[in-house]
Amino acid sequence: MIKRYLGLLVSLSLLAYPTYLYASNGSASTTSEVAPSSYLIMNQPIEDFFKDLARDTGQRVKLSNGVSGKIVNRKLSGSVVEILDSISRTHDLDWFTYNNVYFVSKKREATTRLIRLGNLTLPDTMAVLEKSKLLFNQYPIDAVAENSALSVTGPPKLLAIIESVIEGIPSQLPKPREKTKTIIKVRRGLDVENVTVQ
Repeated sequence: MIKRYLGLLVSLSLLAYPTYLYASNGSASTTSEVAPSSYLIMNQPIEDFFKDLARDTGQRVKLSNGVSGKIVNRKLSGSVVEILDSISRTHDLDWFTYNNVYFVSKKREATTRLIRLGNLTLPDTMAVLEKSKLLFNQYPIDAVAENSALSVTGPPKLLAIIESVIEGIPSQLPKPREKTKTIIKVRRGLDVENVTVQ
């Protein structure tokens, strides 16, 4: 009976407080790093875990205000992308990367925004977004209002970035220079020949 009682107290304490495990460098941490990009998590706020992940991998991870909760009794391993995918499935998260920054938000934060193109053409706009690596399969972009606007669905941060990029596109994009041809006359003795030079 006493052993069962003590066991119950231990179990409750693990759930109620973060479990501090010592990493190989001897410093206390709520996350035990088993191997590079491998973690054994007993009980840790998800915000703190992402801070540890960013620190250990040297990557930049930014969370929206809606990201909260705890990770309890989980082992996570793999690349940053694999770890993000794993946590996203269990904590209903959404994420994308832009300019080497991982942006993480709650799926329920996703919304739809109408972005007007003004004098921009649809092909030019989509070409710039593709070059900026802002086209994702999971976030639909549809042309509306006779191609004068885009309907974009996704996390608020992504929509803000796309809108900012579109606003920065010149109304007339520079077109590739066409190769010009010059015709010169070449005299060979009494004969004159027209020669094309590019």
